[in-house]
Amino acid sequence: MPIINWSYNRSRFINTTLIWHNKLVDIAPRDFIKEINKTTGLFTWTKQKRIQNLLTKQLAHPEKYTWKQLWSNLKTNGTTTSFKESKNRSFRIKLLHDELPTLDRLTIRMPYLYSGNNSCRTCTKEPETRSHLLTCIELEHLNAQAWTTTMEKLRKRTLNLINTDKRINKAHNDTNKKANNQNDHNSIDALINYLTKTIFYKQENRLDFVLGLIQEDFVIKLRDFLGKGRTSSTRAHSLLCKTSVTFQKNFQKITWNTRCNITVETDKILGISSKIKRSPGQAHKGNGKKIQRKTRSPNKKSKPNAEQIKDDPKIKEILYNFIERGTKWLGLR
Repeated sequence: MPIINWSYNRSRFINTTLIWHNKLVDIAPRDFIKEINKTTGLFTWTKQKRIQNLLTKQLAHPEKYTWKQLWSNLKTNGTTTSFKESKNRSFRIKLLHDELPTLDRLTIRMPYLYSGNNSCRTCTKEPETRSHLLTCIELEHLNAQAWTTTMEKLRKRTLNLINTDKRINKAHNDTNKKANNQNDHNSIDALINYLTKTIFYKQENRLDFVLGLIQEDFVIKLRDFLGKGRTSSTRAHSLLCKTSVTFQKNFQKITWNTRCNITVETDKILGISSKIKRSPGQAHKGNGKKIQRKTRSPNKKSKPNAEQIKDDPKIKEILYNFIERGTKWLGLR
């Protein structure tokens, strides 16, 4: 068999056309393969039972939400990290996946300590869940404090945007400066009242906002306030995203930390120490009982492999839309 000699100098002149499932792909193969892997990973994530239960409405109508902020919250900023940033990022991931150590989750993880004892430590009326932390009567003043602090930050950011536009356009003269400033404050007050009624006073919207899932209706409302145009839409979206992050941080700092302090003190009264939590055997020491660990059922259906996921019709539809229109599913970057 003759030896095949490959000329690297001539290989760059070979023209090829990428075809995927009889569909012409008019983008770089490397970028398209990356998009396939990203879409497959995201599709697998959305098929988890917990995600299906937690984000049912959002996944049913993904066009009504801005998903980019959600992914931005879960990513690290820059190439360097710190303990504080890692802790905040861990809180955001656990909050999204309902893995914060609330009492309903601790009942599942440590039933020998919290079985039948998962009532909220502050109101003692309902089981403590992720959504309950945002609606608990006894914690409402803390959530209101977090929201008020967030709205004050929004007021400052909005005024900075307006003042920047005034300096650039020079549309307001000195004689009407006082009246225009008063109108700006009145408009911002109306905007804050609208966000408070539609987000803070509604349980579902409040949870979505703290997660970083912002509805497009809120972006349109803020865009109309800032003025029409593509620039205003971008700034309105950026402003709401920053406000969502601020509310999330204030919720963690004010509500969640206070709840944790109350839970720790109550656990001490009940005799549940950190040592017992770390060493399950301490809870049963001396009684001769062993902790029964849950084992996976042998009849449980195996998870679909990567090839089965890639052949899913939904994956093909998503990638077809990406090839033809350049749209990315759920705002995937």
